Amino acid sequence: MRISSKAEYACLVALDLAQAGGTAQPVPLRALSDRKSLPYKYLTQILLQLKAAGIVRSTRGSTGGYTLTRPPSEISLWDVIMAVQPEDETAPRGNGSERSQVAECCALRRVWDGLLEIERRYLKEQTIRDLVEAVEGNPQPMFYL
Repeated sequence: MRISSKAEYACLVALDLAQAGGTAQPVPLRALSDRKSLPYKYLTQILLQLKAAGIVRSTRGSTGGYTLTRPPSEISLWDVIMAVQPEDETAPRGNGSERSQVAECCALRRVWDGLLEIERRYLKEQTIRDLVEAVEGNPQPMFYL
């Protein structure tokens, strides 16, 4: 499975929103952009796709921003990835050789499809809450000079 940088950023944004209170307090777009070191316009595109998929909601006004639509425990990584990266973009592709034997191609395709199904199931089981717990359980190491 190929995960685009856009999908990875979308997961990081969902994690950030969960850490900031999930569905409670809106996080301004500028704050998300600064914290994730992402260009404002690029982040806007990601959030629009997450909003269209029903993962985040936006609130207007001086105290506005973005929140998750559901608790982090109900949002899977698969949900987030599919919001910004269609499933056909995640599937492994063959080399397109016209000389390949049909039986060989079919056998290999079954392997790729099986692998994709395992990855899909795993990503559907992993939630944004799992990421929050992993981050909280592994604080950043201290470096001394």
